[in-house]
Amino acid sequence: MAVILAYGSPALGHLYPMTALLHELAGRGHRIHLRTLAAEVDAMRAIGIQAESVDPRIEAIVGDDQLERNAFGVLKATIDVLCRRAVLEVDDLRRAMTSVAPDVVI
Repeated sequence: MAVILAYGSPALGHLYPMTALLHELAGRGHRIHLRTLAAEVDAMRAIGIQAESVDPRIEAIVGDDQLERNAFGVLKATIDVLCRRAVLEVDDLRRAMTSVAPDVVI
């Protein structure tokens, strides 16, 4: 079976939509490795997914889009967070890929 690495932004809205897919793939015998937010690592391990947290520096970058007054401001704030995280995520993903040697990356 395949070794699958799932890497996502450290947010529940990114993690939980793919959890059913990862659980199903694990149930079919694939080895699933996940990098996600630290608070959810134990929950993912409990359902059979080999989970580790993303680099804590990535998770420490948070936005304040709730302070924005309109949709454009929210979009701008969100893109700012994603761009600042991306600088760190590239190396974090590379480390995960080196560690896991996946057949597939999601």
